Amino acid sequence: MAAGSAFIILSPLMWIIMVLIHVSHGKQIFFRHFRPGKGGQAFGIVKFCTMTNVCDVAGYLLPDAQRLTRIGRFLRSTSLDELQELWYVDNWSLALDLRIILMTVLKVVQRDGISAKDDATMPEFMGSREEHKVTLGKGKC
Repeated sequence: MAAGSAFIILSPLMWIIMVLIHVSHGKQIFFRHFRPGKGGQAFGIVKFCTMTNVCDVAGYLLPDAQRLTRIGRFLRSTSLDELQELWYVDNWSLALDLRIILMTVLKVVQRDGISAKDDATMPEFMGSREEHKVTLGKGKC
């Protein structure tokens, strides 16, 4: 419930972000990203695009640091690229919603898990077990 309210209150900001992304690097504003869920099972979420899909001459995506746009760098440093994830916090426990939101804010303020050391982004999620392996982001264009 709190997440739903926050989603509604923050929607004007999300519209501004969508316009900035569109102006910055084109039509693709969102993309599907996989994260580890319960029991290591991967699940897909929709995120704001913060990188381009620029490839090298062999057709492979360039490293994340080279594809990250200026607006994308800002969105990631402020964790504004995570705003639409409030949509995924869908339960009827106000206490749990507030706890999740406060824990997220704390992680952002502490810069814990925001990006990997010496890397523009976090490493690719490989799953907790071999059968849950998810391969994204480093493939061919």
